[in-house]
Amino acid sequence: MTPGLRNQTLALAGLFQATQLVKQLAWEGTLDQDAATQSLRSVFVIEADSVADIYPHGVGHGLRVLRGQLGGDPQSRDMEVTRYTATLLQLQRKLAAQPQMLETISVRLGQTRELLHAHAVTDPLITARLAGIYQDTVSTLTPRVMVNGEHAHLANEEVASRVRALLLAGIRAAVLWRQSGGSRWQLLFRRNQILRTTEQMIHEQLQ
Repeated sequence: MTPGLRNQTLALAGLFQATQLVKQLAWEGTLDQDAATQSLRSVFVIEADSVADIYPHGVGHGLRVLRGQLGGDPQSRDMEVTRYTATLLQLQRKLAAQPQMLETISVRLGQTRELLHAHAVTDPLITARLAGIYQDTVSTLTPRVMVNGEHAHLANEEVASRVRALLLAGIRAAVLWRQSGGSRWQLLFRRNQILRTTEQMIHEQLQ
């Protein structure tokens, strides 16, 4: 397993983790708190030597989602999660061409990071701040992420904020995927290699 492939797989797992959590939250109103914590923390880690340093506690949830999306029967794959993921990859490319917007995100993340001394990353105050960053920047680009779910959950302000915060975490993972050399062609032509790496990393976690 090359370091580049490992980084790409971790970044892709981080992306699928965020989008699967968005779906879970929108339909069920609850989610895997540990996975959500890892995803949201990644937004605040800017300088790192590898993708593993961005997710110091791993993305086990995302690796399992990624395995399900890449392997097995195509009919069993979650097309809703696939759609969210594909849209975030498109948005990341648009965002990369918006230096002023990137600067705005950086400044506001820095301001929000100061609050982590007194609040958990999943605290409603933090997720509301992250949601505001997403809403004022990424969500102004096209295509917009159209989230499906139960109306009662999506109409809940706190749930809506957590959804947007996780979409921002998904954008962070998409950035890591691109920075690691990931591309649409990688997904097409290195799919089996990524799947084998995913399986190996899941096995490592079980040891």
